[in-house]
Amino acid sequence: MKKLVASAMLGLSVVASASTATKPAAAAAPIISWENLKALQAGHKICMGVSGGPHNGRINDGTHIIVWDCTLVTDQVFTVASATQGEQIQDQVPDPALHTMCLNDTGGTNDRGAQVTIAPCNGSSAQEFNQISVGSGCFLLQNVASGRVIGVANASANPVSDGMSVIMWDFNGSADQMWCPVAATSIPIS
Repeated sequence: MKKLVASAMLGLSVVASASTATKPAAAAAPIISWENLKALQAGHKICMGVSGGPHNGRINDGTHIIVWDCTLVTDQVFTVASATQGEQIQDQVPDPALHTMCLNDTGGTNDRGAQVTIAPCNGSSAQEFNQISVGSGCFLLQNVASGRVIGVANASANPVSDGMSVIMWDFNGSADQMWCPVAATSIPIS
């Protein structure tokens, strides 16, 4: 079993494995947004969401996930549902056929840097994630299929900013790979 070892930018030392993943207290909340820890450390509230947002109250299969200012619009709001090997991270906006949409690792085991997309929930391990605590209420979101974690493209050495792509990458200890769930008690309709 693959273990993750890292020094978080908060000065915390973390050792966790997928089989001992700690579930966040916020995951029990019905709806959350995922704020990026590196952006928070720089004083910015930047969340992951669906590129372009919803159109006519729907989102399309295969649309890329990016980060931008947390506004809690519907495509930045998720629920976390138990799945076979991990948890599905489900967006609050359905596709045109009203399917529930999940975060999706498009790269499989051999494609480091694959773009995270939104796709109809299908029960595959590419759509299952383990939440691994890094302390301070924040987590790594590690894909069950690839073993990679969700991060922000080119943000290991650069500031996290609006419009950056959300990708799957090998864990490297950068805070751009760490996500803090925030309860989203009211959702603006977009």
